[in-house]
Amino acid sequence: MNRLREFWSAYSRNIIRFWTNQLVMSFLGISVGLATIALKNEAVSALGSALCIGILCFMQYDNLFQLGEKHHFRPADANRPAKSLGLKIALLGSCPLLLVILLGLLVSVVASDDVHVIFMLIHIALHGSYLYPLTFLSVEGTIGWLGGPLGWLVCLLFLLPEVLFAGLGYLLGSKDRPLRTFFGIRYGKKEK
Repeated sequence: MNRLREFWSAYSRNIIRFWTNQLVMSFLGISVGLATIALKNEAVSALGSALCIGILCFMQYDNLFQLGEKHHFRPADANRPAKSLGLKIALLGSCPLLLVILLGLLVSVVASDDVHVIFMLIHIALHGSYLYPLTFLSVEGTIGWLGGPLGWLVCLLFLLPEVLFAGLGYLLGSKDRPLRTFFGIRYGKKEK
């Protein structure tokens, strides 16, 4: 418990920023999702959802890239954290949403079908960027309004992109290698 308290005191700013990014993008995702679903055009809805998910992943990536870059430029004799620190921060930042998903899974197995809808609404409020994929899967009949454990397992899979991008952000930041360098975009000043 003491290690968790130390971890929280050291990285609480990044964890709170992780939550803030998630909530802001949830609001944007719900707004874009409802607007594009009302258009009844699947291509526009998929594009809007992909844009919201992409921005969410980039914001989480950038949050931890900055921390990794700060650790990269520490003096050579300073103690540097492990490369998996970004993944740990992202997993701790995902705990509230993970708790909602696990409670929803438990309620969908134990209680009636109507009770888990409350947890689904909380999940959508916290992770609204995935509103269109959830709607698409329920309309297509694959999951049927995400009733039952299968729907909650899909919600659990929706956590992976932002956690992986956050971990990647810290890893690349700790090596001072922005993602744009992999696409051939120059980084830094041009040397003569």
